[in-house]
Amino acid sequence: MVRAEDAGIPSKASSTNVRVRISDSNDNSPAFNDADYTFHITENQPISTSVGIVQASDIDNGTHAKLVYSIMSGENSNHFSIHPVEGTLYTAVVLDRETVKEYRIKVKASDSAAFPNDLSNITNVYITVLDQNDNNPSFSLPFYNASVPENSPSGTSVTMVTADDRDTDANAELTYSISHSSSVEYLSIDSATGEVTVKNAFDYEATKVINVTITAQDNGIIRLSGSVSLVIYIEDVNDNNPVIERG
Repeated sequence: MVRAEDAGIPSKASSTNVRVRISDSNDNSPAFNDADYTFHITENQPISTSVGIVQASDIDNGTHAKLVYSIMSGENSNHFSIHPVEGTLYTAVVLDRETVKEYRIKVKASDSAAFPNDLSNITNVYITVLDQNDNNPSFSLPFYNASVPENSPSGTSVTMVTADDRDTDANAELTYSISHSSSVEYLSIDSATGEVTVKNAFDYEATKVINVTITAQDNGIIRLSGSVSLVIYIEDVNDNNPVIERG
């Protein structure tokens, strides 16, 4: 209320109610609900798969509190997109954990005040790409050759084969097995190490070459495998006496 009074005797006065409207000044920057954000997503998901939501607020009013979200330019930042109003992050490419397994992107929340009075804030978003069993085991060589003397006892080491899997955890844990082209199982393999050893003794005079197939299989829910050929050459040992033929 405002009152005005003159200086007369007697004085006269009058009063009126005054309403004061305070206009908002854009004096508060947007504030994210969390200091940083951490999300996880499995690789190979289709483009536009939701990753997570970032949210900010602004205690100003009107357009000063209307926020717009954007992803700041940076390494691999184009692998994601963001809804400008809702703050939902989406994949912009099909993610491959074996290429990039962790991302750190910066998201900016800007109010809608006119430039140069607009204010903004930035948060870090950490995205971990989870593994999917999408890689077959592969051997270090395209094929293997080895030799072993005939009559070698069971357990004699013949060679070692090694395979690798670009996946991780159980999807990269390998189990080795061996299959023979003949009815006799001359060789065995350590399922964990890939060491090939003699199982049944060979006789050079009966068998000179042994062909087997080595398989490495991962332990994923849907198991993938890779195979390689192994050729074993039997070395002759002087284990036969000369035979004199009578004319």
